Amino acid sequence: MKKTRKNLLGICGLLVVAVTTVYAACLPTPSASAASSVTDTVTVRVVGPAPDVDISGIESGTTVTESEQNLNIAYDTTSNLVVILKHEDKNGVVHEYTLVDQNYDYESGNYPLPLDLQDYGYGKYTITARATGTSDGVYDEDIITFEYIPVTGEVGQNPETGNTYVDLDYEPDNGGDEDNGKPARIEINVYDKDGNKVNPEPIYVDAPTDRVRLPLEEWGIPDGDYDVEITAYGRDGDELYKKYLTGFTYDDSIVIPDTDGDEESEEAAVPDTGGLLGNLNISKADYLITGLIVFAITGIGGVLFITKKDKKAKATRRR
Repeated sequence: MKKTRKNLLGICGLLVVAVTTVYAACLPTPSASAASSVTDTVTVRVVGPAPDVDISGIESGTTVTESEQNLNIAYDTTSNLVVILKHEDKNGVVHEYTLVDQNYDYESGNYPLPLDLQDYGYGKYTITARATGTSDGVYDEDIITFEYIPVTGEVGQNPETGNTYVDLDYEPDNGGDEDNGKPARIEINVYDKDGNKVNPEPIYVDAPTDRVRLPLEEWGIPDGDYDVEITAYGRDGDELYKKYLTGFTYDDSIVIPDTDGDEESEEAAVPDTGGLLGNLNISKADYLITGLIVFAITGIGGVLFITKKDKKAKATRRR
């Protein structure tokens, strides 16, 4: 009896486990249930081609002395083009001008932008071009900076004569009835690296002189590095802008005295060797070449003379 009761209890336990297993298998998983209750929404914003703008005509970071400059604004996929010019004068005051404010129908093209910098004056310039594309404010910018000054200079020493020159670059005053604000006179001074001026008096040249010789050998300055300060003045005598400074290295070992009195001459004076050769200005190279020619003529003549004499002796022996 007990055995039968145990068998019945075992069968009932197995039935409970089986029913529980089947019920659990029929229930949905928690993750699947949570996912089924959430609706995902993805918003897609369609953006058209991005605008593009580029400024050409003046390389950013450069220094210019010519007043007339031709810029070009290249734009692409643009609805609005704006160009702003900022000018900082020698007193540090910044002036701002809107040069272009043009609407387009998402167009591409070029906007020529000629400038006469004399309309604004010498100083530092920043030009910003902005191209706007879509209506929600997508834009592109290009910015260039440069400096417009009245004069620059480059110093060089001729390796053959040792003469030192300053080559000036500027737009001179045209001497017309109206003052055009361009250089009418240039002042040049030379300083050593300690800031001491080495020229006894300032060197002044009137426009349109573009090359000036520095008589460094007359000043008796030693080898070394020096700075040249160049200042431009208008016809009224006022300094036009800040002084321009450039450096150079002087070598007095290659300086040859200028015997013909022409300070602008680039030809080296022939050293006086004394006697007839010195008076004739015959150089050592000329003397050497002449000697070689004379030696060659003498040698050939000697060979011909010996050959002729040998033939004559043979003819005499035959007789």
